[in-house]
Amino acid sequence: MYLTPTEVQLFREQLVARPPGTPLVFPTPTGKQWTRSGFGTRVWAKAVAAAVANDSPALGVTSVYSGFTFHLLRHTACSLMAAAGMDPAVAAERAGHTDGGALFLRTYRHLYEAEKRTQALRLEAKILADLAVIWTDGEPETENPLNEAGSTDGRTWDRISG
Repeated sequence: MYLTPTEVQLFREQLVARPPGTPLVFPTPTGKQWTRSGFGTRVWAKAVAAAVANDSPALGVTSVYSGFTFHLLRHTACSLMAAAGMDPAVAAERAGHTDGGALFLRTYRHLYEAEKRTQALRLEAKILADLAVIWTDGEPETENPLNEAGSTDGRTWDRISG
């Protein structure tokens, strides 16, 4: 997996900070592997409490809540990768999946409101640009090939009037 320069730097800092003689990247302070309960109480619960205490809600919406689980970090990471435009297969590989992105898209990929708004505005811009080509002075251009689509060529649909 390709690591960005920032990821490489953070990884190097972590390797230097860990206790000597351990092969683990994120060991306990004594160099051992974390137990689930040990990590949950000594690291995770404190991190969530600090995040909740330091949260600055924008428009009355908090970004962190006390029930935030460690597993939700996977969902957050996958959603951020998708929002950044990362190919689903590449994002899935980064998440440790080998299915080419199917599980990533089905389970972990969540849409952000800003992302939905951006995509809707992008669609609107495309439609308005296409209409600017098709329409002149409020009338369709009959010579425009976009107006010559037949009902069987896949570019039109029959409207059902009721």
